[in-house]
Amino acid sequence: MIKRDKRKIGIVLLLFISLGFIFSCATDKDKWLNRNYHSITTQYNGYFNGNESFKSGVEQIESQHADNYTKILPVFKYGDKDVASSANNAMDVAIKKASIQISRHTMFIKGIERNRWIDNCWLLIGKAHFYKQHYEMAIQNFDFVIARYPNTITRHEAMLWKIRANNQRGKFAESEALFGVLKKIIDNNQTSNRVKRMFPLVHTDFFIQQGNYDGAIEPLKRAIKINRKKKIKVRALYILAQIHQDKNNLSVASDLYKKVIKMNPDYEMAFNAKINMARCFDVEGNSSRFIKKYLNKMLKDEKNKEYLDQVYFALAEVFLKEKNDLMAIKNLKKSVSTSTSNDNQKAISSLTLADIYFKREAYEQAQTYYDSAVIFLDKDYPNYEKIVTKKEILTNLVTNILIVQEEDSLQRLAAMSAGERMAVVRKIIDSIIEEERKQKEKENQQQMNSNIGFLEQESRTQNQQMQKSGTWYFDNPTARSLGYTEFQNKWGDRKLEDNWRLKSIGEIGIDGEAEVLDSLVLDSLEKLSKDLKDPNFYLQRIPLTEKQMTNSKKRMEDALYSIGYIYYHDLKDYDKSIEAYDSLLAKFPGGEKEPLTYYQLYQVYTSVGFADKAAFYRNLLIQKYPEHDYAQILNDPDYFRKKTEKENLIQTYYTNIYNLYKNKVYDDVILRCDSALNDKSFRPLYPRLSYLKALAYGNKGDKEKYIALLQEVVALYEESAEANYAKQALKYLQSERGATEPGDSAINKPADKIDYSIYKYQPKTNHLFVFVVNTEKTDIEIVKNNISDFNNEYFSLKEFSTKNNVFTSGLQMITVSNFKSSKEALEYYSVLQGRATFVKKAESGIEGYFPVSLSNYSIFYQDKSIEKYNKFFIDKYLSSE
Repeated sequence: MIKRDKRKIGIVLLLFISLGFIFSCATDKDKWLNRNYHSITTQYNGYFNGNESFKSGVEQIESQHADNYTKILPVFKYGDKDVASSANNAMDVAIKKASIQISRHTMFIKGIERNRWIDNCWLLIGKAHFYKQHYEMAIQNFDFVIARYPNTITRHEAMLWKIRANNQRGKFAESEALFGVLKKIIDNNQTSNRVKRMFPLVHTDFFIQQGNYDGAIEPLKRAIKINRKKKIKVRALYILAQIHQDKNNLSVASDLYKKVIKMNPDYEMAFNAKINMARCFDVEGNSSRFIKKYLNKMLKDEKNKEYLDQVYFALAEVFLKEKNDLMAIKNLKKSVSTSTSNDNQKAISSLTLADIYFKREAYEQAQTYYDSAVIFLDKDYPNYEKIVTKKEILTNLVTNILIVQEEDSLQRLAAMSAGERMAVVRKIIDSIIEEERKQKEKENQQQMNSNIGFLEQESRTQNQQMQKSGTWYFDNPTARSLGYTEFQNKWGDRKLEDNWRLKSIGEIGIDGEAEVLDSLVLDSLEKLSKDLKDPNFYLQRIPLTEKQMTNSKKRMEDALYSIGYIYYHDLKDYDKSIEAYDSLLAKFPGGEKEPLTYYQLYQVYTSVGFADKAAFYRNLLIQKYPEHDYAQILNDPDYFRKKTEKENLIQTYYTNIYNLYKNKVYDDVILRCDSALNDKSFRPLYPRLSYLKALAYGNKGDKEKYIALLQEVVALYEESAEANYAKQALKYLQSERGATEPGDSAINKPADKIDYSIYKYQPKTNHLFVFVVNTEKTDIEIVKNNISDFNNEYFSLKEFSTKNNVFTSGLQMITVSNFKSSKEALEYYSVLQGRATFVKKAESGIEGYFPVSLSNYSIFYQDKSIEKYNKFFIDKYLSSE
């Protein structure tokens, strides 16, 4: 009976309490029971679970964050966008849990939040957005906390998180004021220890993200002093050591690295601390022997197997400090070869090797390692664009050096009898087989088995070979490999036959003037070989006909000129430039490049202060080639300015005619075209004027005259772009489709019915500006020089990169890069239209010029239809201006 009564009383009490809590659910009544009910429910229900999910997401991000120990470490581990997105689910749960608590339990009464955990929920939402890298949304939440909860610790935390978000956005100026407010609060001891501990870390982050390492030192020291958590303290110590190492305070840095190691951090940090401690040795203190012994011991430690690239790099740095380049090179090469997963180290080792070779003027080796460095370097690496430019310059140089070596060797083979050629080829193949045998032996040796004397001899031999003129091309394995690759890229698989450069035998002239190849070669070869140990690989490329020999010599002459030009203009290596130009004049007296070479030698000798030599080549150019542009400019420094002014007047006249055409004043167009066609100074514009005149008659409805004038354009200017447009129009007329109404600039307006759907219009992406040049009509070097002059005159503040490569047989493509968008490229095009002096200098040798986005560039290079891309350019770019 008593037990039953107790049970009844318990039930009644439980109901009473439950009813009390039900009535306390109201969020608009400021009662003790209401406040505590909603606060406790918020804290232990939604906020707790949301915060646990948030912490789980942070742990996930930090575990996936990969530190780059070749740079100053960041204070906080945020990861990249992919890493951040991996924790999206955890962060979304945190946001959802906190949002529900806010919607259900907010007690904002008379301007004051009575639920003491709601501000934490808002902060949690902001922090979750922050780790999702949604910084704008995060800041909105932090600002809300700062504004709505003025007298809380949460407000101070929100200010710190807002600073972190601004640091990530690069909005450092917006953080300055908040730092001042927070410092005053901390100095007055008006905030929590958590805020005090976080403040110097955020302040350090603020400085490091700006590259202000001096500013980061004091807040780092403070962070180390007041933070007790090991992972925070050891990371701060490591960063401080890195900064002192960067400032060359090597003794201080070494002591700090020792402290890091004593704190027993994770293996990767401990390893890097040991490596950096070794790199901080004082070369004047004769401690290098101990350091090398220490690093060699690290090489033998099985645990360091995946970090060998870093150990070799540290050894290389020791040798560099000792000015022992040979051993530094050896260890850097090992660093590159053993770096299989650490792209950052591979990039730094490659770049260091490239710089050493560059200083030693070993440009071929330098090019190889700059190329590797660019592949693996981060785009934000200091001077990245300059490194890319240097790589491109050296690639151009090495390509031309190999062309000279290849053509020289091939020409020497061509001068031999068939039996002698085969003997030489067999010798080359034997040397390759022997080379492979030695390489296998070398690979079987122990990694650390080195012979300094051998390395020194090897280096001397390499340098002698590099300095040697007329190097035997096929003795150079790199050259053979690159030569084969270049051949395949340019020509693909071709059947070995006379005039093999042509796509089919039908392209050979009817009179069959080509000589027959050596019968021994014809009998033994059916197609190009790809095997370096197959005699066919070498025999198939020998210039045995007169035409092939002419082309071979032309390639060599062009390459020698390019080598001299690159040495002078790009590398400022005057001696090598003179050597290349002298070689060109000796091999090709009276050749096509002779006047340009005289002018370049005049410039080089003027630069080095050899007035007599400069005067000699100046006079030679003026006497032998008085009509040449460069002879004219030597006689009259204002020559190009006067010529440009005259050409600008001509261009303006043409533009006025074209504007009349657009305004449909066709009679005036015809009269003005006739007047210009009778003036010799308009000769470079004759094709465009004739075509425009034809269009005027076509638009007037005089079909007979239109057809006659189109036929005249085709007959008189067969090789011009306008002739192609005229042919298209005639084709449509003959097929009774009717002539479409052509209407834009002759050089940039093809027929309308062209499918250019392979291209995509992407105006906000990076662009190149492309010139397609017919090398049979004009000298590619003259065009390049004039583009360079144009860039220097009108875009001197821009850092354009200009290079050329083969487009098709007879056509080369010059590209000007570093346009961030179509808008920038169109500004260039606009100036070009009004001032395109070099277009007229090229005597219609430029088949087209236009901006091309990076994604469209590869498509254009494969498609090779200038007309198709030109139509796309006009419709998508010019019509959207």
